[in-house]
Amino acid sequence: MNSHNIFGQLWANSLVYFSLVHMFVIVSANVEELYDTKSRTSDLLWTKYPESGGWEEVTGLSLERDSIRYHQVCNAVTNPSNWIRSPYIESKGAKRAYIDVEFSMVKCEELQTGCSETFNLFYYESDTDQSSSTFPPWRENPYVKIDTIAAGERFSNIEFSREEGMNRKTWTLGPLTRRGFYLAAEDKGACMSLMRVRVYSYYCPNVTNSLAKFPRTVAGNDVASLVEVPGKCVQYANSTALEAPRYYCNSNGEWKVRTGVCHCKPGYQANSLLTSCEVCGQGRYKSSHGNEECVQCPAHSISAGVSSTLSSTGKKAASHFCVCEPAYYRTTNEDIHSPCTKPPSEPTSVTFHVNQTFVTINWAPPLDDGGRNDVYYNVSCDLCERRSKTGDAVHNCFPCGSGVTYNVPGHQRIKGTSLKISDLKPFSNYRFKIFAMNGVSASSETAPERALVFAVTPEAEPSAIIDPRAVSTFDRNFTLSWSKPLLPNGMITKYQLVCDDVTATNGKFAASIKSDKAPLLLETENQTITVASLKPGHIYIARVRAATSTGYGPYSELVTIRTTRSSSDVNRSQSPIGLIIGIGVGACVILLAMLAFCYYRKQNISRERMSNESSSEEKAPFTGSKEDNLIVRLPSIGGPRIYVEYPDPHKAVRDFHCEIDISDLSIEETIGRGEFGEVCRGQYHCGEVDVCVAVKRLKQGADAKDQLNFLKEASTMAQFSHPNVVQLKGVVTKSRPQMIVTEYMENGSLDVFLKNHTDTLSMVQLLQMLKGIASGMRYLSSMKYVHRDLAARNILVNSDLVCKVSDFGLSRTLENDPHATYTTQGGKIAIRWTAPECIRFRKFTSNSDVWSYGIVMWEVMSYGEKPYWDMSNQEVIESIDEGYRLPAPYDCPVCLHQLMVECWAFDAKHRPTMNDIYQRLDALLETPSNLSDRNLEQPTTPTTETAIPISIPA
Repeated sequence: MNSHNIFGQLWANSLVYFSLVHMFVIVSANVEELYDTKSRTSDLLWTKYPESGGWEEVTGLSLERDSIRYHQVCNAVTNPSNWIRSPYIESKGAKRAYIDVEFSMVKCEELQTGCSETFNLFYYESDTDQSSSTFPPWRENPYVKIDTIAAGERFSNIEFSREEGMNRKTWTLGPLTRRGFYLAAEDKGACMSLMRVRVYSYYCPNVTNSLAKFPRTVAGNDVASLVEVPGKCVQYANSTALEAPRYYCNSNGEWKVRTGVCHCKPGYQANSLLTSCEVCGQGRYKSSHGNEECVQCPAHSISAGVSSTLSSTGKKAASHFCVCEPAYYRTTNEDIHSPCTKPPSEPTSVTFHVNQTFVTINWAPPLDDGGRNDVYYNVSCDLCERRSKTGDAVHNCFPCGSGVTYNVPGHQRIKGTSLKISDLKPFSNYRFKIFAMNGVSASSETAPERALVFAVTPEAEPSAIIDPRAVSTFDRNFTLSWSKPLLPNGMITKYQLVCDDVTATNGKFAASIKSDKAPLLLETENQTITVASLKPGHIYIARVRAATSTGYGPYSELVTIRTTRSSSDVNRSQSPIGLIIGIGVGACVILLAMLAFCYYRKQNISRERMSNESSSEEKAPFTGSKEDNLIVRLPSIGGPRIYVEYPDPHKAVRDFHCEIDISDLSIEETIGRGEFGEVCRGQYHCGEVDVCVAVKRLKQGADAKDQLNFLKEASTMAQFSHPNVVQLKGVVTKSRPQMIVTEYMENGSLDVFLKNHTDTLSMVQLLQMLKGIASGMRYLSSMKYVHRDLAARNILVNSDLVCKVSDFGLSRTLENDPHATYTTQGGKIAIRWTAPECIRFRKFTSNSDVWSYGIVMWEVMSYGEKPYWDMSNQEVIESIDEGYRLPAPYDCPVCLHQLMVECWAFDAKHRPTMNDIYQRLDALLETPSNLSDRNLEQPTTPTTETAIPISIPA
């Protein structure tokens, strides 16, 4: 067969080939085309060896009449070696490439000559295009042989017969390690056409799946390999390190086996294809990471930051929560999924009833509860100076403070719809505000809705006049003056004065009270009155009281006045007879005075012994007569009453008429516990007035000794009547448990009050408190009563910051005292408050109370600091004996500390009296400029080693 016929047959076979390729070519979107001769319309630029006589490049037409270029060879000689090499083919990052070769070949039997029906296929890797006519050399080494190719292969899954002469075969190159490679074909004497050479690789395209983006990824270098590809969450989505998204690309360019997940951020939801996170629409929100849908905002709330559809950037703003609409709120305990609510409207149907000094207010729930079921009420009380002319407003109103009492503790967060307010001042204007509140009222920027009540309390009996005084005295008249009562409780209509001649009854005041002769009774509308028609040289007693429209108040303390002797009496005393009589009378008087001096000295010694012995654990029985007991009820002429210890406290209860009917008491709550039992707050129903009181109840199972000591305290308190001494209201002995009822002190004990108000009280307030304590102790000292346990813990404070001395248990064991105690042969005493002579000899006097008062001063100025800090009891005793005294507290005036030091004089006789202390404090309040010199150093904790003695009186 000649050459022309051979190439004609190859051309015919090529046409068939192109037809089939056109019909059966498979196109994949995941194929990266690296090289394809079919796409070349000009020279293929393959390098040939030898340059002639071997392979040649020719042009043909496809069925579409497109021009194509291909190579053919037919040099059937003995052991020929015809090479052809492709241009440089870049691998484009592929680690594995595929080669499709389509060729036609003439059978050797048709050539009728010696030939070959195979050819070899090679490749050579290189990082650069470095080929030449001689490199790589035209031999098998250094190429990598792909295969020796023979005719009769499959083509596109279709078997062609050898008669058709069309063949197709695919090979795999890899793993590829260089940037590119060359292909080479070696002819060994065949007669064939190399119609098409196609080089390609597989890759996985970039894809978004489950809210994660995965980049374009070249397939692995192994048929079974899976390339792990980390994904990146789409915008507004994220994932955790443990669930980061991953996808695997297989060798065929297919994504397989996705792991991990991405979640849309709060305020975004995934679209239906899970390819993006979209912002929640207006009125909707999503609070957490996840791919759930946004939900509708709770009631009365709007999307956070979405007051309009678009934000400042022009894009929809994301809402991960919804904010409350104006005037609607949530509590701090409610989450963002809760609906918003608002404060309630004001209470409705408010009524009130005034009865003496208490008012009862009733109301109905508000019409609008704000969408909540936790409505409660707060009530405030204001004391006002006056009402307006129209009656619907008041002026100069101030909070009532702790002086009033509410039947609901704290008068806040009231669940009911009524409130009783007691201890109001008579004849006063009050304004009550009833606020309707609920859980979101505190969050509201506006004041809560309220209802107003204006009430005027009726007049009441005035308080006692405390300062009646004689302003002038003559032989037959005197003038008495006084100030208005501290609590007028209405319009004072008149004053009433009672005056009696004590001299006419031989000094027996009790007899004058019971005599048939009525005392002198005078009335006036002024604050001064002149009592006339009196007897010269007589002693008169007088007392005065005020009246309002409701009646008279209590009488004042007695005032003793002695009228002067008339001039005629003086002249008569100068006559001889008068002189003789006068001398005789004088001698009798002197004799009587000496006898009286001896008698009273004996009595004073006896009383002093009784006072000293009263400080021991067991008191000596009282040996006075029945008449002596009357002294505690009636003041002595010209001097203060004297304290008397009753051996039988039951008799004292009867004498003082202080028994209270248990039905008039109501206990509200326990406020503390004492030595004999518990202390409660309660109400004492006295007529139509309810008084807030403190009730000491004797503990159950108390023995006879405890019961006796319990009533001894009551018999002691019954003898005291002073503004700075806790007042006894009465006792309950006819039922169990036995009770002592005293006035209620709202601010509790002084030591606790000071600690709770550190650095909040002014110096004047502190001085007023000290002056009040000194006034009470001066009164007790004048009655010859020794307290023995004066300390801040035993001082009570009322709502007006008035301090009152308390704790009059005469047989205190101090076993339950929380402060340090020291045991002596006679019992336990509080070392830090006790004078040295009491510790050594158990000698308690008013002077030892002065020492304790100095410690109380130090407690007040240091706001309740523990005296001597952490020093042990023994160290305290030794330091005091060595001359150490407590240093001045910080910011304490120097003059006050000097007064303390004087109270701590080792010799009791050198200490000031309670009256001296009271007058000095009163003078300091009159001239507060003397308080400017203060200690500005913090006192250090003293020890026996570092104690520096203070110069004190001997």
